[in-house]
Amino acid sequence: ISSPNQLENIMSHSSISAVEFCGGSKAGSQIAMIAGKYLKKSVLKLGGLDPFIVLSDADASFAADLAVK
Repeated sequence: ISSPNQLENIMSHSSISAVEFCGGSKAGSQIAMIAGKYLKKSVLKLGGLDPFIVLSDADASFAADLAVK
């Protein structure tokens, strides 16, 4: 999608019930604004959120080295 107008045309359609987005904060704020306008559910993963889960049976040293990379 190359413009906010295209996004709004898609999100305003009655067959769209939700949107999920991973990316930058600027685009995310536009998506959130449009989702709110049309009361669409939204999930936004913005600005480098990258979960790193280490379970109790993991090699903690290896996990720490991997997380740093």
